[in-house]
Amino acid sequence: MKQDYKKVIEKSKHVIKIIINRGYDAYFTGETVRNILLSRNIDTVEISTNAPIEYLEQTFSDFETARVNESILALHFEEIVFLMKPFQAEYRRNNKEKAVLRESDDILSDVKTRVFTIDALAMSFDGKITDIFDGYRDVNRKKIKFTNSPKLRLLDNPLNSLKAIKLVSELGFNID
Repeated sequence: MKQDYKKVIEKSKHVIKIIINRGYDAYFTGETVRNILLSRNIDTVEISTNAPIEYLEQTFSDFETARVNESILALHFEEIVFLMKPFQAEYRRNNKEKAVLRESDDILSDVKTRVFTIDALAMSFDGKITDIFDGYRDVNRKKIKFTNSPKLRLLDNPLNSLKAIKLVSELGFNID
């Protein structure tokens, strides 16, 4: 169920604060940041962190959690679903091979793994936005652009073209 983004962010800050208070970094990322910028309601909150997934499981053991896969933990808190994952970095030997994702220690590497500029955004607890691909500008211009060459992003996952079309349909944006 989608909820008002302002209320979701206020409730979400509690989860991020728990992670930060234990000495780790944590950011709102991806679609969550885009929806905040567009003042759209939110149904899930994506959080990227340098905290190990096992640590997140232990920290939130008093709450309803479930592993989505080996690197994503879903947390149900205050009627909100949080998808928490460790920072990732992309490794590619050459431009003819798919990128391989590995855990990383920093948010900049993580946003570089995103497919579209409008989702390659991170927002800190205090609202500061990390934007290395001009995604903020693309949100305002209503443009969907790949973060890397479209050819590489489609090599990584041919379904990325369908994801772009889905975003056009949902947001009314144009593909650049």
